[in-house]
Amino acid sequence: MSQKIKWGFQGQMLVLPLDRILPVKPIKTSTKPSSKYQSIRASIQEVGLVEPLVVYPEKGRKGYYYLLDGHLRFQALAELGWTEVKCLVAMEEEYFSYNYYINRLAIIQEHRMIVLALSKGLSEAELARTLSVDVKRIRERRDIVTGLCPEVVDLLKTKQVSVRTLKLLKKVKPIRQIEIAEMLVRMNYFSAKYVEAQVLATPPELLVESDKPSKGKEAKLADMAKLRQELESLERKYRLLDDSQAENMLKLTIYRKYLQRMLANARARKYLTKNYPDLLSEFQEIVAEQTISV
Repeated sequence: MSQKIKWGFQGQMLVLPLDRILPVKPIKTSTKPSSKYQSIRASIQEVGLVEPLVVYPEKGRKGYYYLLDGHLRFQALAELGWTEVKCLVAMEEEYFSYNYYINRLAIIQEHRMIVLALSKGLSEAELARTLSVDVKRIRERRDIVTGLCPEVVDLLKTKQVSVRTLKLLKKVKPIRQIEIAEMLVRMNYFSAKYVEAQVLATPPELLVESDKPSKGKEAKLADMAKLRQELESLERKYRLLDDSQAENMLKLTIYRKYLQRMLANARARKYLTKNYPDLLSEFQEIVAEQTISV
């Protein structure tokens, strides 16, 4: 019997007044001049808020919310004169583990943000200046999905893949792109080195024209075929290992959830702090880690 999935956030976002949102940590004075903060502030000013704040209702005070994630964005919004903002409402008050539920801005999402900004009339130079980056980066991100088939873009749209990984995928035809992308997602491993090996092991008929081997490189085709066989063998072994580890990963997820609940208990946390501080630190590291996909 399948278990009902527990949601990490409420189904709909709320529009909340900024003065009803309570930050749980102060912003250091040294943070505001940083390029990261200035980039966030400028992008909100020019494009709007891309990633919503994450909040949790304050107990005993209706209409007030603790800010779990987005302190720099919150500070920038306040400086820019925003009076209200859309927020995701978390189902649990877990300051140290909200990252468990959150996917950070991926490169394809960044591409969409840039395309949206450019469609609103902002020039490449203005956007580069606003985000404190070189205009070459803006153009690179703008064109990053050109040459990728829609299925691959959809598969990788929330994944933390590198520019090089996406460029390497463009060296093969769509059917091979999908094959490699599906394997990356299944393994939850997006190394450019691994993708490069997959491209090298791709049969010539599945390479795009510009990347097919010239006559001078034909002597290497035997080595490529051997590499392809080794990669296929490795992938078969991985699938077997993945199946055998599914039960263990389920158990680990259950144990991790138990630790989350225990550390959310003030009395338990106080006891561990007093008697077992080293163990408490290890427990906090475990619950703060991103979950491996099964």
